[in-house]
Amino acid sequence: MTSSYAEHRNCYRYVITCDSNIHKLLKNKSVSLSKLMIHNIMNVLNNPLNRSHYNVSFDEVEKFIRWTNKRNYQLDWRIFAYFCLFKSQNKNILGIETLKDLFVFSASQWTYFDKSHKNKIIIYSNLLFGFKFIAIKSESASQPRKLYIKESKMDVLEFQDKEKEIAFF
Repeated sequence: MTSSYAEHRNCYRYVITCDSNIHKLLKNKSVSLSKLMIHNIMNVLNNPLNRSHYNVSFDEVEKFIRWTNKRNYQLDWRIFAYFCLFKSQNKNILGIETLKDLFVFSASQWTYFDKSHKNKIIIYSNLLFGFKFIAIKSESASQPRKLYIKESKMDVLEFQDKEKEIAFF
Protein backbone atom coordinates (compact mmCIF):
# COMPACT_ATOMS: atom_id res chain seq x y z
CA MET A 1 0.00 0.00 0.00
CA THR A 2 1.35 3.44 -0.84
CA SER A 3 1.76 6.13 1.74
CA SER A 4 -1.13 8.46 2.46
CA TYR A 5 1.02 11.31 1.14
CA ALA A 6 1.09 9.71 -2.30
CA GLU A 7 -2.62 8.96 -2.23
CA HIS A 8 -3.51 12.60 -1.53
CA ARG A 9 -1.47 13.94 -4.43
CA ASN A 10 -3.99 12.83 -7.02
CA CYS A 11 -4.51 16.29 -8.49
CA TYR A 12 -6.08 14.99 -11.73
CA ARG A 13 -8.97 13.37 -9.90
CA TYR A 14 -10.93 16.60 -10.04
CA VAL A 15 -10.71 17.20 -13.77
CA ILE A 16 -14.20 17.96 -15.00
CA THR A 17 -14.91 16.85 -18.53
CA CYS A 18 -17.12 18.95 -20.77
CA ASP A 19 -20.31 17.07 -19.90
CA SER A 20 -20.54 18.60 -16.40
CA ASN A 21 -23.80 20.25 -15.18
CA ILE A 22 -22.25 23.07 -13.14
CA HIS A 23 -23.39 26.70 -13.17
CA LYS A 24 -22.25 28.37 -16.42
CA LEU A 25 -19.57 30.62 -14.89
CA LEU A 26 -18.23 27.85 -12.71
CA LYS A 27 -18.38 25.48 -15.66
CA ASN A 28 -16.34 27.85 -17.83
CA LYS A 29 -13.67 28.12 -15.14
CA SER A 30 -13.77 24.38 -14.53
CA VAL A 31 -13.53 23.60 -18.23
CA SER A 32 -10.57 25.98 -18.58
CA LEU A 33 -8.83 24.40 -15.62
CA SER A 34 -9.64 20.94 -16.91
CA LYS A 35 -8.22 21.78 -20.33
CA LEU A 36 -5.01 22.97 -18.68
CA MET A 37 -4.83 19.75 -16.68
CA ILE A 38 -5.49 17.66 -19.79
CA HIS A 39 -2.66 19.46 -21.59
CA ASN A 40 -0.47 18.79 -18.57
CA ILE A 41 -1.31 15.08 -18.69
CA MET A 42 -0.61 15.10 -22.44
CA ASN A 43 2.85 16.53 -21.73
CA VAL A 44 3.48 14.03 -18.94
CA LEU A 45 2.37 11.03 -21.04
CA ASN A 46 4.14 12.21 -24.18
CA ASN A 47 7.44 12.45 -22.31
CA PRO A 48 8.20 8.69 -22.21
CA LEU A 49 6.06 8.04 -25.30
CA ASN A 50 8.30 10.22 -27.47
CA ARG A 51 10.85 7.41 -27.71
CA SER A 52 8.27 5.28 -29.49
CA HIS A 53 7.03 8.16 -31.68
CA TYR A 54 3.54 7.85 -30.22
CA ASN A 55 1.71 11.04 -29.28
CA VAL A 56 -1.36 11.26 -27.09
CA SER A 57 -4.14 13.54 -28.34
CA PHE A 58 -6.33 15.85 -26.27
CA ASP A 59 -9.42 13.69 -26.95
CA GLU A 60 -7.57 10.52 -25.98
CA VAL A 61 -6.45 12.04 -22.66
CA GLU A 62 -10.00 13.23 -21.96
CA LYS A 63 -11.28 9.67 -22.54
CA PHE A 64 -8.47 8.36 -20.33
CA ILE A 65 -9.48 10.71 -17.50
CA ARG A 66 -13.12 9.62 -17.75
CA TRP A 67 -11.97 5.99 -17.69
CA THR A 68 -9.81 6.52 -14.57
CA ASN A 69 -12.48 8.56 -12.79
CA LYS A 70 -15.07 5.83 -13.39
CA ARG A 71 -12.75 3.33 -11.75
CA ASN A 72 -11.60 5.74 -9.02
CA TYR A 73 -7.94 5.25 -10.03
CA GLN A 74 -5.20 7.46 -8.63
CA LEU A 75 -3.32 9.49 -11.24
CA ASP A 76 -0.12 9.99 -9.32
CA TRP A 77 2.93 7.82 -10.05
CA ARG A 78 0.54 5.22 -11.51
CA ILE A 79 -0.59 7.44 -14.42
CA PHE A 80 1.66 5.67 -16.95
CA ALA A 81 0.70 2.17 -15.83
CA TYR A 82 -3.00 3.03 -15.94
CA PHE A 83 -2.57 4.49 -19.41
CA CYS A 84 -1.20 1.10 -20.54
CA LEU A 85 -4.29 -0.61 -19.09
CA PHE A 86 -6.58 1.98 -20.70
CA LYS A 87 -5.05 1.38 -24.13
CA SER A 88 -5.23 -2.38 -23.66
CA GLN A 89 -8.88 -2.39 -22.55
CA ASN A 90 -9.77 -0.24 -25.54
CA LYS A 91 -8.18 -2.80 -27.88
CA ASN A 92 -5.43 -0.36 -28.82
CA ILE A 93 -2.40 -2.15 -27.44
CA LEU A 94 0.92 -0.32 -27.31
CA GLY A 95 4.16 -1.95 -28.48
CA ILE A 96 6.36 -3.91 -26.08
CA GLU A 97 9.08 -1.25 -25.92
CA THR A 98 6.49 1.47 -25.27
CA LEU A 99 4.92 -0.61 -22.49
CA LYS A 100 8.36 -1.16 -20.94
CA ASP A 101 9.07 2.57 -21.04
CA LEU A 102 5.75 3.44 -19.40
CA PHE A 103 6.02 0.85 -16.63
CA VAL A 104 9.60 1.76 -15.76
CA PHE A 105 8.54 5.44 -15.81
CA SER A 106 5.79 4.61 -13.30
CA ALA A 107 8.33 2.88 -11.08
CA SER A 108 10.60 5.88 -11.40
CA GLN A 109 7.84 8.30 -10.42
CA TRP A 110 7.06 6.18 -7.35
CA THR A 111 10.51 7.09 -5.96
CA TYR A 112 9.41 10.76 -5.88
CA PHE A 113 5.80 10.32 -4.77
CA ASP A 114 6.19 7.71 -2.06
CA LYS A 115 7.32 9.06 1.31
CA SER A 116 7.01 5.78 3.22
CA HIS A 117 9.91 3.85 4.72
CA LYS A 118 9.94 1.51 1.71
CA ASN A 119 12.96 1.96 -0.51
CA LYS A 120 12.05 -0.17 -3.52
CA ILE A 121 9.08 -0.85 -5.78
CA ILE A 122 8.50 -3.83 -8.03
CA ILE A 123 5.78 -3.55 -10.66
CA TYR A 124 4.27 -6.58 -12.38
CA SER A 125 1.77 -6.49 -15.22
CA ASN A 126 -0.22 -9.03 -17.18
CA LEU A 127 0.45 -6.86 -20.24
CA LEU A 128 4.14 -7.81 -20.04
CA PHE A 129 4.09 -11.19 -18.39
CA GLY A 130 7.55 -12.35 -17.32
CA PHE A 131 8.92 -8.86 -16.71
CA LYS A 132 9.28 -6.90 -13.52
CA PHE A 133 10.01 -3.20 -13.28
CA ILE A 134 12.09 -2.09 -10.33
CA ALA A 135 12.94 1.31 -8.92
CA ILE A 136 15.10 1.94 -5.87
CA LYS A 137 15.01 5.29 -4.06
CA SER A 138 18.28 7.17 -3.81
CA GLU A 139 19.80 7.53 -0.38
CA SER A 140 20.47 11.25 -0.82
CA ALA A 141 19.57 14.03 -3.21
CA SER A 142 23.02 13.87 -4.81
CA GLN A 143 22.65 10.20 -5.74
CA PRO A 144 20.54 8.96 -8.66
CA ARG A 145 17.73 6.48 -8.17
CA LYS A 146 18.18 3.06 -9.78
CA LEU A 147 15.83 1.67 -12.42
CA TYR A 148 15.75 -1.88 -13.75
CA ILE A 149 13.71 -3.99 -16.14
CA LYS A 150 14.24 -7.68 -15.48
CA GLU A 151 12.91 -10.73 -17.24
CA SER A 152 11.85 -12.96 -14.40
CA LYS A 153 9.04 -14.92 -12.88
CA MET A 154 7.15 -13.60 -9.88
CA ASP A 155 9.07 -14.31 -6.68
CA VAL A 156 6.86 -15.18 -3.71
CA LEU A 157 9.64 -14.22 -1.27
CA GLU A 158 9.46 -10.61 -2.48
CA PHE A 159 6.01 -10.29 -0.94
CA GLN A 160 7.41 -10.95 2.53
CA ASP A 161 9.92 -8.10 2.39
CA LYS A 162 8.51 -5.09 4.28
CA GLU A 163 11.00 -2.74 2.61
CA LYS A 164 9.44 -3.21 -0.84
CA GLU A 165 6.28 -1.92 -2.46
CA ILE A 166 4.70 -4.44 -4.82
CA ALA A 167 2.24 -3.23 -7.47
CA PHE A 168 0.20 -5.15 -10.04
CA PHE A 169 -1.30 -3.67 -13.19
